Amino acid sequence: MSKLQQSVLAIVFIVCLSLVSPSATCAKEKTVVDFWWGGIANYTENMMQLVQDFNEQNTSVEVRMTVQPHIGMSGVGIETLKTAIAGGAQPDVVVLDGTILIGLAIEDGLFMDLREIIDPSFLYAIPYAANIKNYVMFRDSVYGIHFQTDARGLYFNQTHFAEVGLDPRKGPKSIDELDQYAAKLTRRDAQGRIERQGYSPRGGNFGLELGWFWVFGGNVFDYNTMLPTFTNNEAHLAALRWIESYADKYSTAAITSAGNNFMAGKVSMSVQSTSLLGTLPVQAPDMEWWVSTIPYPPEGRLITMSSGYSAVVPKGAKNAVAAAEFIRYLIDKNTQMNWYRMTKTVPTRVDAILELVQKREITDPRAICMIELMPTAAEIYPPLFVNYVLPQLSNYINQMWNKQIPPAEVLEKVQFAVEPEYRRIFHGKAF
Repeated sequence: MSKLQQSVLAIVFIVCLSLVSPSATCAKEKTVVDFWWGGIANYTENMMQLVQDFNEQNTSVEVRMTVQPHIGMSGVGIETLKTAIAGGAQPDVVVLDGTILIGLAIEDGLFMDLREIIDPSFLYAIPYAANIKNYVMFRDSVYGIHFQTDARGLYFNQTHFAEVGLDPRKGPKSIDELDQYAAKLTRRDAQGRIERQGYSPRGGNFGLELGWFWVFGGNVFDYNTMLPTFTNNEAHLAALRWIESYADKYSTAAITSAGNNFMAGKVSMSVQSTSLLGTLPVQAPDMEWWVSTIPYPPEGRLITMSSGYSAVVPKGAKNAVAAAEFIRYLIDKNTQMNWYRMTKTVPTRVDAILELVQKREITDPRAICMIELMPTAAEIYPPLFVNYVLPQLSNYINQMWNKQIPPAEVLEKVQFAVEPEYRRIFHGKAF
């Protein structure tokens, strides 16, 4: 090749380079964030859509989502996560049942304090509804963001109400009314066996009966001492005596208020969460139903309860800084509103809820009846209740229901069983 030809080729090469866009020559490869979805299976496709939207918007981070079995208190999901973290194969972000988060962070040391990768002022300023911040915060530490929440109310079958002469748009307001409605709605066969239960305090979505302690005016946890407080409280005793009264009236074999029994028409009333707002039209399309607030006694209080799902970053995550961008995206107000539009599940941010109401995107009075009570929401599961308290409480309430022990003994046995664990974990330890 002659010198002239070489010169021409060099000029052509330089011209070609000048025509290439800077973004093409300087494009930076995205950091990949490994994301495990351990939330509700019904919402998997919706989460895939959120991930796709994030990836299209973000120029430096690519989220790759893996669907896991539900990550809750027990089962394959949580065991898979623990094994991955122990083996150094942890994901960068995980969405899991928020009720187990603080226990896994404090006792097991599995999750990062997000203040290491996100400005603390941003985390503290998230306008969470009610007490749900306690699912992700302990003292000054922030172990996750609460991504999705709910509220609870009394669902009732309007057809059943109309059959017995009750107003199909008006649920019972007091515990006395609830008992009267339950008796009126219960239907027996010729042999006296229950065909349809009006109501049962057992089996609803109310923290395995834990919610009734608050309804009756009690409080089962002291955040100052970090100890459960089941004993020496008349409200707790009254709640258990009321639960026990249903075993006396309708037998220990009475139909429970579980959601599937409600959808099948086997029980007329059931305390359930806002999650059922989207489920009922699909699984029980012919049912006519309504929602009212949860009844309470004169000495008690009107409340709802909230739980939900949280996003965390496991300790040792390889791309924690990039994961922080996805975490911020999940808690963004617009993301929260879009999630509601896709799933009808309640945003965790007050400003997102208010804007959806103002834009008339939340108009169903059955939803509003529960959501407007969220400022009064009791926290279903204080720290480590899922780990230590619920198994004991469930066991002893079952014994009470079957007439093996009285209500007062339930409270004593639960307190005796769990208080030493709380003292071991929280007393004398710095956090």
